[in-house]
Amino acid sequence: MSEKHIILARVWAVAGYIWFVLIAVLSLLPSDNFASFSWSHLIGLDKVGHAIFYGVFYVLHYQSRSAQDDKRKYYPLFAAGAAMYGVILELLQSYMYLGRHFDVLDLIANIIGLLIALGITGLLNK
Repeated sequence: MSEKHIILARVWAVAGYIWFVLIAVLSLLPSDNFASFSWSHLIGLDKVGHAIFYGVFYVLHYQSRSAQDDKRKYYPLFAAGAAMYGVILELLQSYMYLGRHFDVLDLIANIIGLLIALGITGLLNK
């Protein structure tokens, strides 16, 4: 494994950690912060935004593992972990009194984004 691959994997990993924090911040901001701006106006649908954010989250992690010899064993494990992260954030939304609430459809959108990313990276890796 070359030094270039190791550095590139680290860059992807840092991007993944930043994305991890970004998802948490956007998920846990009080709903008052979105009064003047709505992501649904930008993206079209809130659920599409969820799918995209979690799909990108998966791809960043996938790329950070690109220096691994047998990275395939991590794919389903990370997808399951990312889905659980979504569940935890949804639960926090409902318990932190931020004007946000638990939404099963958000979880479904997160999982759809993860499954699409898992499928695409799996096909590209064959």
